[in-house]
Amino acid sequence: PELVVKATQDFSDSSLREVVAWLQEEQGMVVLLDKKSLNEIGVSVAEPVSDRLNDASVYLLLNRLKSMGIGWHYNDEVLYITSVKVAKTRTTTLPYNVGDLMDAGYDLDHLVSVVTNTIAPDSWEEVGGIGALNSLGDVLFVRHAYEQQRGVDALLQALRKHSRQTFLDDPP
Repeated sequence: PELVVKATQDFSDSSLREVVAWLQEEQGMVVLLDKKSLNEIGVSVAEPVSDRLNDASVYLLLNRLKSMGIGWHYNDEVLYITSVKVAKTRTTTLPYNVGDLMDAGYDLDHLVSVVTNTIAPDSWEEVGGIGALNSLGDVLFVRHAYEQQRGVDALLQALRKHSRQTFLDDPP
């Protein structure tokens, strides 16, 4: 929920340090900066960041930092800012209750197939990736990087409220 909060902030001629301070002070987040990984890609806390949020979700700002090689992941109410390379290797396991989808006629095996063939298909264990998906009853347990977790959640939400065209993981 902390990452989808809408905010308005101008970061013209700001530094990464100032962005982190804003996240901590104004958004009330616990932020850990992985300076070692950032230094490895040539990014310092003094790195200039020119961006803005205009009544948009905070995670959109974090996603745009990817153009600088900066990645992030969120675990146990802590926002980790690191390199994209490191962020892609950090996994978390989340449960997704799909009982309502099964009640609507979806087959569990088909749901698993749709998820693994839609969300970063080359990133699942079956093809040598880091992601894993297991089911127990009407719950899917997904272990994957945070970015793919957002995709899984968006895909399941789209199946719940389908339409002619659905954009996954895009803000309204």
